[in-house]
Amino acid sequence: MAELAARYPRQVATKIGYTEAYAHLLHAGADILLHGSRFEPCGLTPLYSLRYGTVPIASRVGGLMDTITDHGSPEAAVHGATGFLRRRGASSSTTA
Repeated sequence: MAELAARYPRQVATKIGYTEAYAHLLHAGADILLHGSRFEPCGLTPLYSLRYGTVPIASRVGGLMDTITDHGSPEAAVHGATGFLRRRGASSSTTA
């Protein structure tokens, strides 16, 4: 990523490291959160994104199925959708 950022400074940025304040800025400033997991007991990152109005696109695993209401689910028709859940192994269609 650092190499891409150096080559395309107006299109790509990278930040190595973590601070709580910067994490909140990323969630608040993003339009979508792409959260791919093979195993996820709870999934706090998508919950943070929902708090800031960022739409999560996540794997259909573990606790993510409890915290994100998929746009195509029967519950979404009643209560509204909160994001998108991708079936396991759908990474190629997600990146296309």
